[in-house]
Amino acid sequence: ANIVNTPAPGTLLFYIIKRRWDIFVNAVDADDERLASLDPALSILNESQRIAVATVSVPGAFEFGIFCVQGPPGTGKTITLCHMVAQESKRNGKVALVLAPSNAAVANIALRLVLDNHFSPNNVCVFGEGCHESVYHLSPHHRHKRYQTFRKLYGAPKGKSRQEKEKYRGDIAEWLGLSRRSTLHEIKKRCPNVGDDRKGQDTLTEIIASSSVVCATLNCAGSRLLRRSLAKGVDTIFIDEAA
Repeated sequence: ANIVNTPAPGTLLFYIIKRRWDIFVNAVDADDERLASLDPALSILNESQRIAVATVSVPGAFEFGIFCVQGPPGTGKTITLCHMVAQESKRNGKVALVLAPSNAAVANIALRLVLDNHFSPNNVCVFGEGCHESVYHLSPHHRHKRYQTFRKLYGAPKGKSRQEKEKYRGDIAEWLGLSRRSTLHEIKKRCPNVGDDRKGQDTLTEIIASSSVVCATLNCAGSRLLRRSLAKGVDTIFIDEAA
């Protein structure tokens, strides 16, 4: 491994494990011009975090090796990872696969990607039915389950006033990241059937393949369905808490 930067205590340390070093030499000393050319959102990062994002933004940065970010707790490794994911997705237009060892860690990343406005909820997919409940709205399986419950309440022939039904519709639309005034068709479109039958699996494959970011645990990364869905669309994998 090669040490790319020797930071002050409490900042991030970077390594590139590689077969060719020359491609990255110019990225190591990321200057103000390079940092300014990136997303303005990077202004919230400190110097070591910005340099990490600037380094991986170089075309071909992952082609010959692995880029590692190491730092003590509280130095912003996950925030930096989210900015890396956003920059790489914008650069190559392919699906970014983000992995973590636990459902809680996956949820933390997925929520940051959405709440920090890197991606819309429509473009982030959390794979696996066992995901944390805080990201159920980003899970195709749990969106469909919630929609089924909503339809039972909304379609009840008796006992529900129009105001109550409209509230149900507004609540699920807001949960999905849509406007509370969204139509039933718009809500249904976000909650397709992704059951175990062939049609459901094909639909899930399409959702995964069309997402900008797919988040999953390391265990789920071995899923045959996930591998088939991403067979042609991933060239970069991000792993949080890799140690």
